[in-house]
Amino acid sequence: MNKHYALLILIIIGITVVTGISLVEAQQQDNYVKHFTVKAFRFGFDPERLVVNQGDIVIITIEAIDAVHGFYIEDYEIRQDLITPGSPETISFVADKRGMFRIHCSTICGSLHPFMTAHLEVQPNLRFIGSILGITGLIVSFIAYAWMRRED
Repeated sequence: MNKHYALLILIIIGITVVTGISLVEAQQQDNYVKHFTVKAFRFGFDPERLVVNQGDIVIITIEAIDAVHGFYIEDYEIRQDLITPGSPETISFVADKRGMFRIHCSTICGSLHPFMTAHLEVQPNLRFIGSILGITGLIVSFIAYAWMRRED
């Protein structure tokens, strides 16, 4: 009977370790610091979507191509006005809120200005999830081991 409990504990530990390692390896391709160069033009941004993980440090260099533009990320209150062609501006912040956030031009640049938008997508932090899975697996293994020892 104890061999079955020991096997169960080994299976739990194995699954936990493999899951944790897979999540961490997936995230190792990403840095904690995300650099973007965004080009602002009448009437859009390139790229239109910036994707980061929660907790990342985000550094964005904004280049105005054809006119004076602005850059504003709603809900983060990140704002850079009056970006002139030939004079890129850089902003940085920590992506501490998860979700999809609208980016828009904060300096009126023409008739279609209200439609000049992009998005910041802040995804869940897989490093954190992997750590929680690892800790949970160890706790479950310890409880199972203690329970098994108690029956002896």
